[in-house]
Amino acid sequence: MASENPTDELRTELSENDDGFCTLQVRTKRGDGTRDEDRVTATLGRDSLEAVEERRERMMDLVRATAEDAREIQPEDAEDPEDGAEDA
Repeated sequence: MASENPTDELRTELSENDDGFCTLQVRTKRGDGTRDEDRVTATLGRDSLEAVEERRERMMDLVRATAEDAREIQPEDAEDPEDGAEDA
């Protein structure tokens, strides 16, 4: 289930060094509490701006999908796993 939280936005940062090597960083964050926060950051580096642009949409799709997967696998109750352990 996708969240309507405005912090779910993707943020991107594109940089190019003097040699023409380009880096695209894509970040997303959901939630603001210690137990209710997911962050996904991915970085793509290529030899040219054109090469980065060719992969940009795919990179953003992967970050979105990874963030959604993280939301689905988190336990609903954030109890300590040892709290429910039985003595052997």
